[in-house]
Amino acid sequence: MYDINTPIVNDHFDAPATANSRHVAEMFGKSHKAVLSKIKELIYSESSFADEFLPASYTLSSGVFRVTSFNMTKSGFNSLMRISGLYGRKSRATAQEFLDAFEEVRNTPHN
Repeated sequence: MYDINTPIVNDHFDAPATANSRHVAEMFGKSHKAVLSKIKELIYSESSFADEFLPASYTLSSGVFRVTSFNMTKSGFNSLMRISGLYGRKSRATAQEFLDAFEEVRNTPHN
């Protein structure tokens, strides 16, 4: 079973599995702001990417601020990896962990 701290999420049986941009940034050692910038670059470059990055929000630990994040599908994650400039050996291993987790969630039967 995969273990990348926070699992890939699939809240609904008919919805695609997603990973949150905050978690992706953390796992790759990047700032969330930098990851958001790359996601917005993808969305603005081609409108078809909008379906791969679903806007989300979360409350900071202070309970006061709400900050934008994106839940990305496997396709969105792959697109982000292509333009993000993450090519090191450790980054490839982390990316593979995410891809394996997407596949495991996809192959898990729903009740």
